[in-house]
Amino acid sequence: MAKCFVTYGKGVGNGTDNGFWYESIHCANTITFQYETSNPYTGNTPWMRLVVDGVPSPTEGYFPGTEQLLEVTEYPLADQYSPDPRAGRVGNCDSCLSAVEKYDCINGKCELSTKYNTVGFYKSLADCEAVCGNGACVSGKQCLDPVNYCPPGKVCIEDVEHSKIQKLIQQIKSKSC
Repeated sequence: MAKCFVTYGKGVGNGTDNGFWYESIHCANTITFQYETSNPYTGNTPWMRLVVDGVPSPTEGYFPGTEQLLEVTEYPLADQYSPDPRAGRVGNCDSCLSAVEKYDCINGKCELSTKYNTVGFYKSLADCEAVCGNGACVSGKQCLDPVNYCPPGKVCIEDVEHSKIQKLIQQIKSKSC
């Protein structure tokens, strides 16, 4: 099965884009770089040509010493891998990397983490079922209470308090200050 790779570096281009950082995302079995003494853009500048599954790219490559290669296993992809915040990005890993279903032990039952918007301690149903069952959390394992769970870094309030806040918001919207 193909893996998700992100390559980035200073691009070898023509004109004004020469030297800008780029990210290139590929589903592939292997990715390497091949040093070449000339490139298709300027002809006389060395570059590190991208080689995807043994096939040299006709256009993708980076200035030597700036090329980076990462295998990505987490979905969704990070907003950026390049150190330059203006880096361009091409490609995607939609065909080889997708959202991974994660599970939590909740009241002795394995539930998808999306059901109650929990953290997903277990990366597979089998991992969860190995520690969760019979209506109780196995001693020493991480289990969640969906009624009292509040995600890390969040402040959770009661439904009644939330309703009061929503009513106040509606009252304020009709006022001119």
